[in-house]
Amino acid sequence: MKKIRHETLNEIMLALMAGAGISEEDRKIVAESLLQADLRGVHSHGILRLPLYLKRICSGAVNPKPQRKILKETLATALIDGDHGLGQLSGHQAMHLAMEKAAQCGIGAVAVQKGHHFGAAAYYAMMAGQRDMIGIALTNTPPLMAAWGGRVPMVGNNPFAVYVPAGEERPILLDMALSQVAQGKISLAAAKGERIPLDWATDIQGNPTSDPLTALQGILLPAGGYKGYGLAVVIDLLTGMLSGARSGPKVRSMSGYPNEPQDSGQLYIAIQIEAFRSLEDFKSEVDAYIREMKSSTQAEGAPSIYFPGEQSFLRYENNLREGIELPEGVIQDLLAVADMLKVDLSPWLQD
Repeated sequence: MKKIRHETLNEIMLALMAGAGISEEDRKIVAESLLQADLRGVHSHGILRLPLYLKRICSGAVNPKPQRKILKETLATALIDGDHGLGQLSGHQAMHLAMEKAAQCGIGAVAVQKGHHFGAAAYYAMMAGQRDMIGIALTNTPPLMAAWGGRVPMVGNNPFAVYVPAGEERPILLDMALSQVAQGKISLAAAKGERIPLDWATDIQGNPTSDPLTALQGILLPAGGYKGYGLAVVIDLLTGMLSGARSGPKVRSMSGYPNEPQDSGQLYIAIQIEAFRSLEDFKSEVDAYIREMKSSTQAEGAPSIYFPGEQSFLRYENNLREGIELPEGVIQDLLAVADMLKVDLSPWLQD
């Protein structure tokens, strides 16, 4: 493991994306999204993802200079063609548009077709929080889980995030995939050379496995059994089918289809709290709700009572001070893609 300052990681990402022909404005958006994930300790959706993104740009699967356009629009809704660019770019545009519509109508919902992996969903939900709105971000993914009762990958783990602003307390931020863990956590375990718990995934035959490489070729297990599977199906319909993107087993994986667009779908929602009630009263009551929950009787042996997102905010503060730990496998992937793009990373990754 190597600990690196967040400013350094940002410079590394900007340099690599410049080498791949991504514009200055676009690479800043992508770098910010990945860096925010690493700072919050969600390393499965941080800089770990960048080498694969860049390889897909080089193969033609991702458009480095997408010409995004609005295909359909009402006062409160819109549909964006992502033009097979990086998902962070269409997501950034879509949530900004959703917030503009929410400011006018009380709620805004923007869907994206011809999308791509967009990193951590929390990044987009938090954008709405910066304007004291409730933010929601949903995406479908390539098939990673079997239909309930089956053993063939049919539906993605389809992550979503919800941000609810508070007053004096930290905001509430739920960010989760609908498998036991995100596939990126298994990729991170593989990069570290670690084993995984047996309840994370199965091999292709449906047998539990602790080998992350076997798991990456197999099937993720749903969180909460059939309930997680059911939620994944609903999100697939709200993102892929509603937008006109691919859904179910038709969504292409990044590694399995290295030369073809992913064509995933996303949905971004912003809710203006003041369209319903006083923002000040709402945030005050959220504070009171959090304090009441945290003052409840603590389970024996539990370190604390946490709210969704609270631990990620604590990790953010620590990583901002101390730096971000990168596994050696991730560093080697960065160096390999830098060599492919003819980008010199020695100013930042010298021993």
